[in-house]
Amino acid sequence: MKSRPSGSFHSLSEHVQLEIQRLLAKGISLHQTSIQLDCSYAHSRNFAHHHLLIDYRPHTTDPQLIRKGVELVRSGVNVHAAAAEIGRNAAALRTRARASGLVNHVSQYQRKINSTNLRVIYLRLRLASLSKKDAATATGIDYR
Repeated sequence: MKSRPSGSFHSLSEHVQLEIQRLLAKGISLHQTSIQLDCSYAHSRNFAHHHLLIDYRPHTTDPQLIRKGVELVRSGVNVHAAAAEIGRNAAALRTRARASGLVNHVSQYQRKINSTNLRVIYLRLRLASLSKKDAATATGIDYR
């Protein structure tokens, strides 16, 4: 389990600390509060957590939605499309799908090679007098 964020908030003067408390009590978000007061967001977040002015919510994902996304990947849908369908982050779904053995890790270097190869195929199809849309459809890329 993750612990609460901790750290310094030494850059915040006593006046700014009181203003943070007042603005958060009015319902203004911490991000907007730090912008209005022109102070460090990280320090204001640490201050607010330390004084329990805001709830600590570690980033979690709904297990039911992730399971649904993994089932979509298992049925043949790619991770990005499955994540868009369930409304969750693709990285979280990819991590779970990788743990289930459905997806292999592809390095950034390999992704660059793959996209370059697709681009070469696309250009060869264009040289063979295919339209932009037909060549893009054949390679599986967006023609725009």
